[in-house]
Amino acid sequence: MSVKVRLTRTEDGAYAIDLGSAALPRITFNPMALDPETRKEEHMGARLLLAAALACYVNTFSEDLVRGGAGRAAEVRAEAEISKEQDSQLRTRYTHLDLHVETEVAEADRAVFETVRAGLLRGSLVTYSLEEEIDVDYDIEAV
Repeated sequence: MSVKVRLTRTEDGAYAIDLGSAALPRITFNPMALDPETRKEEHMGARLLLAAALACYVNTFSEDLVRGGAGRAAEVRAEAEISKEQDSQLRTRYTHLDLHVETEVAEADRAVFETVRAGLLRGSLVTYSLEEEIDVDYDIEAV
């Protein structure tokens, strides 16, 4: 299975990301509408990467609780923070991702929670893929 996303950046700097998703078909934003100081702090790539990691992780967490037999899937709150560093060649890369997830757990569901928690300490599809790194092929052409 593969997933395809399409992005267009207009001449005036606005972005449209077609996700091909029924739940979230399109993301649009225009960083050029912001003042330069605000724009400098947007870090949109990091924010979208964190959103993807959180969405995958929390979905896996919630589905595993239900699949494990938890009596109810309570609200889940999660946050993520990413850090970056420069290497010896002065290339910047993301080096650390902190995820925090919390939810109410009934005493009757504590064993299911602990089983799910233990499994997710090994990551979800997105976070585990990031841990292991992803091969990237680049194809850049003038048309």
